[in-house]
Amino acid sequence: MSDRRYELKVFIDGHEIMPFDDEISVTIRREPVDKKEIENLIREKTKAAEAYMEGVKAEVAELADKAGVQAYWGEYGSGETYYPVGTDVEAEYIGWEASQYADENGILTQGLWISSSSMC
Repeated sequence: MSDRRYELKVFIDGHEIMPFDDEISVTIRREPVDKKEIENLIREKTKAAEAYMEGVKAEVAELADKAGVQAYWGEYGSGETYYPVGTDVEAEYIGWEASQYADENGILTQGLWISSSSMC
């Protein structure tokens, strides 16, 4: 590790308020990092965030079903649309993706998230 020296000055409104002499030194140390431990922490945080977001999406779907409205998640081109219970799969052009969730009249009996990329 190289030994670097830094000069420290404190300014308020452009005026130096505390000139320091050479008796003050600052040592910067970098603690060793356990990369495996950090990778595991990142995975845990990512899983927790995904679980939380899935819970929010479930709440959004429940609200959409209650009101009979579509819901949208994410950005255009990489998001999803929720089609609530009661949606006519032919009128929404989702029969190819949603027919197994529809009754004999083509009406959704359970809500469904469909990714925008699968709509292309």
